[in-house]
Order: sequence, then structure tokens, then C-alpha cells
Amino acid sequence: MRYSRVIWDFNGTLLDDVAVCIHSADTLLARYSLPPIATVERYHEVFGFPVIDYYRRVGFDFDRLDFKTVADEWVSLYLDEVERAPLRAGISETVREITRRGLPQTVLSMTEQKMLLHQLDIVGMREDFDEVVGLDNVYASSKLALAAAWRKEHPGEHPLYIGDTLHDAESAGIIGADCLLLTGGHESASSLASSGLPLLTSPQEVLAYLEG
Repeated sequence: MRYSRVIWDFNGTLLDDVAVCIHSADTLLARYSLPPIATVERYHEVFGFPVIDYYRRVGFDFDRLDFKTVADEWVSLYLDEVERAPLRAGISETVREITRRGLPQTVLSMTEQKMLLHQLDIVGMREDFDEVVGLDNVYASSKLALAAAWRKEHPGEHPLYIGDTLHDAESAGIIGADCLLLTGGHESASSLASSGLPLLTSPQEVLAYLEG
């Protein structure tokens, strides 16, 4: 096959947690008497990385508030609800078919490492991946450094990277990987289209791409 490995983003790509993220954010916004996000369309307008800028776009003033305090509150709310977030339709079948074809697979995520492993355990997919790489904190500033470190540790690999955000496209660029972007995650299809990368509407389309 033309690739040595498949690298997956987690949130929004493997895990369909957009609704949980919106509800957690709206609960936090109400706590600070700020207007809710309410809709997926609005969420797509404001979401992005680093998350501190996303928090600012929804109304938090970090001249008055401590970012880490607000972020810790959001993480607590998110963790209370994320166990009800499902995998994206077709993900487990797709991942297992890629394994059957002999390709190792990695999760590369801005989720904190222990949290990431726990969430993979919850959805029953931890054993499907050869590598699970997350951050050492919960503040989701960037995973470009993770991407650079991964490339340094895997100098001879030619991976395919699959994500759902423009930040994933950036991370794939750091790695030097071909990249596919899944719509229906944390950014709108129109935003993803600005990358010029192939867009997929379902995980099953990854298999067709690998065959092509």
C-alpha cells in the first residue's frame, strides 16, 4: 500500500462529541452570564485553535478572568457528559478493516493523555491503535509540537492523516503526511474546503481512498 500508517485525530474524527462540547460550553457560559452558543452552525463559526481564542470569541474576557480556571471548569463539565458521546458512525468498522489490511494506526490528539486513554477505553477502541499520543495538559493550545515530535520519532514513515479541523491540516503538514478531512466534526465543510484538501463525509470513504 502507498501508506505506512494511518494517523487519526480523536475529537470530532473518531468521537462524535460536538453536541457534548456545545452543551458543556453553554453550561459554562450560563455560569458566567454569557449568551449560549446553542447551535452547531454557531459553534462552527466560533470554534478553533488555540482554544483560548475560541473562549474569547464566545465572550470570555481574560483581562478579568483566569483562562486556566475557566478551562478547568469546562473540562469538568465535559468529563461529566462525554461518556454519552458515541463514536462516529462507521469508525470502528473502518479502523478494524484498516488493521485487517496490515496498516498500523495512531491516535494523535490535543486531549490530555490520560483522558484520551480513558475515553478510548470507554468506547472500546484502545486496543485498536498501536500508538496513542495526547498532550500533557488539558488546555489544548496546539498539537503542532506533538506532530513534530511524532515525525522525529518516525523518520521513515509515510502516513495518511485523518482529521476534522484546519488545525489537523496544519499538523499533517508538519508531519509531511497526506491529509483527509472529515466533515461533520468541529468545523464546517466550507471552512475545511479552504484547505484545498480532500473532504470526506464518512469514515468509510477512507477505505475507498486507500484503495484508490
